[in-house]
Amino acid sequence: MPVRLLEQSLIEVRRAAVRALVELGPHVRAIERKWRSVLRRSHLSPQALRILAKLDLSAGLRQLEEVTDRSLFSRLSGLGEEFAEAGVWIEQALASANLLLEQCLAYLRGAPADALSVTRLFDLGCVAVAGGYSRYWETSQRTVLKQLAETRQRLHGASAYVTEVYENERRRLSHDLHDEIGHDLMLLKLHLEMMRMDAKNGASRLRPKIDEALNVVSHAIDSTRRLVLDLGPAIFDELGFVPAIRFYLQQFSQRTGIHVTLRETSVPDEIPMSHQVALYRVLQGALSNVLQHARAKNVTIELGSANDKAIRMAIEDDGAGFDPSAPKRVGSVGLTAMRERVSVLGGTFEIASARTGALKRRHGTRIDVEVPLPKTKGRAGAAHTQRARAAGKS
Repeated sequence: MPVRLLEQSLIEVRRAAVRALVELGPHVRAIERKWRSVLRRSHLSPQALRILAKLDLSAGLRQLEEVTDRSLFSRLSGLGEEFAEAGVWIEQALASANLLLEQCLAYLRGAPADALSVTRLFDLGCVAVAGGYSRYWETSQRTVLKQLAETRQRLHGASAYVTEVYENERRRLSHDLHDEIGHDLMLLKLHLEMMRMDAKNGASRLRPKIDEALNVVSHAIDSTRRLVLDLGPAIFDELGFVPAIRFYLQQFSQRTGIHVTLRETSVPDEIPMSHQVALYRVLQGALSNVLQHARAKNVTIELGSANDKAIRMAIEDDGAGFDPSAPKRVGSVGLTAMRERVSVLGGTFEIASARTGALKRRHGTRIDVEVPLPKTKGRAGAAHTQRARAAGKS
């Protein structure tokens, strides 16, 4: 019932009901004792019984005579909020009110008009109390949602911090592999090749062993390069983001035999390292799933941006596909980790997949990622320059 309509109804009912309740004045203490006795025999929770038993009916009757109509509605609504906050269920509160009404009506059997007025007042009072419950629940819900949003924000902040520490450690390890172990292996391979050249002049027995050692070193160099690529960020410093992506895709294609196509469209020159790492990790995870589960022959990657406001990446394969709504297998956290990396940066992560079937024209999996780019002075200045040049030409 709308608040204004409820208030108007209270105004109409209150006067007649108050006159009837005044007649009950001499019997209030008896009504109160019987009501509490009935409450103790009912199935109320101990908390509800303790709170309801404290209500003073005599004081309530005096307030009913003294307060204004609007104030009466506010007090009844506030009583509902107090009950809700104290943990009294709305069913228990309304049932207790009905028990009280029964005790009052027992003394109004000879006055049907007064009994009707009191009943109507009780009904409207119950509606007002229920409105207080509703308002309390709405306020509690807003509070919980606010706390949930704050918790999610703190969780994202903690996740971003852990990710940064994790990526810095991988970056350090990648540099060590590339700068120390990689260089040492290259130097060792050079010495072995010189020894093999010297073995042509005499020590023919050493040549097979040197060739075997060269094969081992070459394999170690390839493994080190693969580890450096998997670790990621160090290669960004050496090649740049897009060239590093190209190099990784080339190595992946050579290693797996899966044909990979990269399509670039307006890739920004300046991409924050956090975004580079996130996109690189999503690409790694997606290609890992393609290799392990999809049985795909072709993969297409689209990379670009629109108006330098966001960077987008789409990864699509022609593999077996799967059901994204199916329950995740135990230990399957790849997609969850990708989605979390993108979510921390305020981006979106969408996945669509279709299983292979005789009647289906297309099958496979597509992942779409979009991450907003932060506004920088350089980017804003470039946009201003472009607008100025366009205005000059016109």
